[in-house]
Amino acid sequence: MIKEHVDLPIPSDEANFIAIHIVNSEMDLEIQETVGITETINQVMNVIEEDMDARIALEHSDLDRARFVLHLRFLLQRIVQDGMLQYDKSDHMMEMLMKEYPQQAACVTKIMHVISEKYQKEIEGERLFLMIHVIRLTTAKEIRG
Repeated sequence: MIKEHVDLPIPSDEANFIAIHIVNSEMDLEIQETVGITETINQVMNVIEEDMDARIALEHSDLDRARFVLHLRFLLQRIVQDGMLQYDKSDHMMEMLMKEYPQQAACVTKIMHVISEKYQKEIEGERLFLMIHVIRLTTAKEIRG
């Protein structure tokens, strides 16, 4: 974006540093919290790519990926700031999705483990949200093909 507006190329490591500061100012977090959230998002995306062999789907569904990363960022921000939301359980919907998408369900369990281990928080209430996003990310190519 900076290159477009002022025609000044910026190395990717410098661009990442600038992005972290922008996100930090928008989210009212400390730098190390923002870095931790960014690292966790990268870990989650790696789990999806490795578990689902979804590199192609992730590369070809930029809108779905951006939406997932945004929602994941806000989830992690709530965890960091102790502002977890309470959701009504939708066990029936979850059961249907787990039956229909067992590979994605296993991937979501790994994602939840990564997040729970890092932040020492129980996030079972986020399973459905994560499941829907992982299904969308990993099946986007098939649907929109």
